[in-house]
Amino acid sequence: MIPERNISTEKQRKNWLIINSHTILDLALTAGSFIGAYFIKKYYLPEHLKGLSINPNYYIVLLLVGIIWFISFRFHKLHYHFSLKTHATVFFEIIKSVSIGMVILIAVLFLFNINEISRILLGLFYGLNLLLLIITKSIILSMLHRYKKFNHNITNVIIIGSKSRAEAVINLIHISPTPYNIIG
Repeated sequence: MIPERNISTEKQRKNWLIINSHTILDLALTAGSFIGAYFIKKYYLPEHLKGLSINPNYYIVLLLVGIIWFISFRFHKLHYHFSLKTHATVFFEIIKSVSIGMVILIAVLFLFNINEISRILLGLFYGLNLLLLIITKSIILSMLHRYKKFNHNITNVIIIGSKSRAEAVINLIHISPTPYNIIG
């Protein structure tokens, strides 16, 4: 006997996996941005701007960044319905989420009296983070749109019912941004 599959549960698991994968990728890029900004500030800037104070523990700051960015990404629902968004919408949401995360980070650093951290480091981190997130999201979104363009993500639908109700459902399906193929 074949066990019955619960399609909505499978779809929820798939959505959960996709959202968490996007979040993990974005948090890894954010950590990479912070580490990159740290090394750029410490070694690659001109002599009068180079170097960092050893007083603040940058591991603590990186932990704060991870926590704040995770909350910011979830609060702004950056990864929900990702494939249905336009590039401009995604870019605006990234800029909004990272900017608000940066404001919260500065406020938390002020509250915890961590005032020795370099403002140049924070500026470099902000710019690198925006750049990396926008580039990766642009690549992912372009791949998703190309995938949809070649009709690999179409759901077949059979409509059963009276003519007027069926026409109403068909009209609603045509308005929907998700690709449906009406069989009958």
